[in-house]
Amino acid sequence: LLAQVTEYDAVSILLLNEQTQTLALAASRGVKNISLIQSFIDDNTEHMLTKIPTPPGWRVISDTTDDPSWVYVLGAMNAASWIGATMRVKGRRIGILNVDSLEAGLYDEEMGQMVAVFANQAAVAIENTRLYEETRQQAEELSILHQLGQATAVTLDIDTLLQKTTDFITAKFYPNLFAFIMFDKDLTSFRVHPSARGVPDSFIGRTARLRKDSIVGQVAKTGKPYWTNDVREDDYYMEVNPLTRSEIMVPLQMRGSIIGVLNVESPELGAFSERDVKFLTTLAANVTAVIERAGLYEELQQQADQLARQVAERTAELQMERDRILAILENAGEGIVLLDSQAILLYANPAFLRQTGYEESELLQREAFMLVSPETPRKVMRDMIKTTRNGQKWSGELKNQRKDGVQYDVAVTVTPTLNKEGKVMGYVAVQSDISRFKELERLKARFISNISHDLRTPLTNIKTYISLLERGKPEKRPRYFQVLHQETGRLARLIEHLLDMSRLDAEFELDPDVTTPVKRVWKTLQTTYTELACQKGVALYWDEPADSFLAMPRLQVAERHVEKVLQQLLDNAFAYTQPGHTVIVSVGAEAKNNKEMVWFRVKDDGDGIAEEDRPFIFDRFYRGGTAREGNVPGTGLGLAIAQRIVDRYNGRIEWDSQLDQGTWFTVWLPAVWEAE
Repeated sequence: LLAQVTEYDAVSILLLNEQTQTLALAASRGVKNISLIQSFIDDNTEHMLTKIPTPPGWRVISDTTDDPSWVYVLGAMNAASWIGATMRVKGRRIGILNVDSLEAGLYDEEMGQMVAVFANQAAVAIENTRLYEETRQQAEELSILHQLGQATAVTLDIDTLLQKTTDFITAKFYPNLFAFIMFDKDLTSFRVHPSARGVPDSFIGRTARLRKDSIVGQVAKTGKPYWTNDVREDDYYMEVNPLTRSEIMVPLQMRGSIIGVLNVESPELGAFSERDVKFLTTLAANVTAVIERAGLYEELQQQADQLARQVAERTAELQMERDRILAILENAGEGIVLLDSQAILLYANPAFLRQTGYEESELLQREAFMLVSPETPRKVMRDMIKTTRNGQKWSGELKNQRKDGVQYDVAVTVTPTLNKEGKVMGYVAVQSDISRFKELERLKARFISNISHDLRTPLTNIKTYISLLERGKPEKRPRYFQVLHQETGRLARLIEHLLDMSRLDAEFELDPDVTTPVKRVWKTLQTTYTELACQKGVALYWDEPADSFLAMPRLQVAERHVEKVLQQLLDNAFAYTQPGHTVIVSVGAEAKNNKEMVWFRVKDDGDGIAEEDRPFIFDRFYRGGTAREGNVPGTGLGLAIAQRIVDRYNGRIEWDSQLDQGTWFTVWLPAVWEAE
């Protein structure tokens, strides 16, 4: 468009950073050696800003050789005539438009005025674009906060919360350095949380002294955000990343106390604005709210009980206290409801609505007993009704039913509200969803039952054959020793499974540099399972790739973990495949979603998996009907272990099964091309 206004050999737009008062080359045409020009701009910003007088807002140099203020740039195109126009929006300077020509005397004042008009039109367009981008980014920030709130709504683990927050935010806004820094109770030391991005490993998890003459020390002291556009000019800055030029640090405050800070750094000068400070402050407030909920779960339960008693004692004063109490109820993590004397729902807080799956309009003015599952024992219901109608508080456990029909366990405290005569006027009920804890108890009981059975059988056999060794015939001792070896091996495998599960739960660290040749894993498994197949009378086939193993990438998985996964799949195949039947093991490589992957498939024509068992095969301690009825030894941990390892390496397991026809499992694991 500028070419329609005037002739030029080069044109450039320099935008002004209002915070740092620096210019940056934003767009150009005909400009050569851009890095050299930007370096010149950095060194001569003040000169360039003052070179154009205000008014009129433009300047024309018809012949640069006659102008003593003109500065030549060695190695770059030097104009013979030049027009410079200030770009303004609503009286605010946002940049400079430079128009250069190699022909002296080409430009005059009239041409300068035309370029100035064009510059102001361009400034308006640039400002509109900036406002649009700012609005879009604000909307994106709100969306991210909303998504993050949903993702962490049920999180009770602080480490998981901080890791999810870091993953969300660095993926969108602050990829260079983003870290939560947590303080000790006395505000004398701090440590960088392991979820940090961009922080050297030597700093993560290490406890360091909190110095007052540092940015983190200032935030701890004042409780206010700290924002610096140039860390090299900031006396409080202490270097963590040598590339950092800008930094924002906001406090994590909980109950009036500072528990840590949220730190963001950038290699760009003046990279942050007031909007970043506001966004990060809001984010910090959301994070600390979830931390408080997760860390004070038990205390919150006690507070909820106390709240129920207070509401019961102060029913007569409820109107004047309504706003304050309602705020507490709306933000409580436990489900809280108010009932009239006939157990009709008058109020349900958001937590209760989330627990039940109902909308408020679907619950109010309906009987509370509609939420109780028929599986709740009648004795419990009678006891609750009798106790509360007599004006006494009742606490216990119920089984409730959500709107979608799913049942869940709750711990409930019901407190009657009494008038001055002691008559029951209504009830306050506080409930906590304890389904997770009930499930843990159930798994624990099933685990103990399974382990007891699986330990008892080999131990009984060992005791029997030790007795036979002592009193039996000498010629049968080899057979006795064989059985003893089998049973001790069975015990060892059981214990190894338990240890594997424990180690995997501890979130083992991945070595990013580890690689494993497929051929070595393949040969190890062949050696182990070919002999086992002969012993069991199972036909075992090894379907090797048509080309060489050398044409396959290396696994980006530790060798012991690959072998552990495949051992679980092969052990299952042998356990549920009868003599005379077949097990086939195959391997291959394939690119998936632009990532190299190696797959292993274990296929058998054994018993297959029943339809009712399919949703649970990866659950810990789960054993299907075939295993129980056929008395197949095991702990129900094998597939859980395999799934845990594969997930940790960002792989996946595919499978299918036909009852009485067999089952196949395919494991996909990450790989990388590398010379064998």
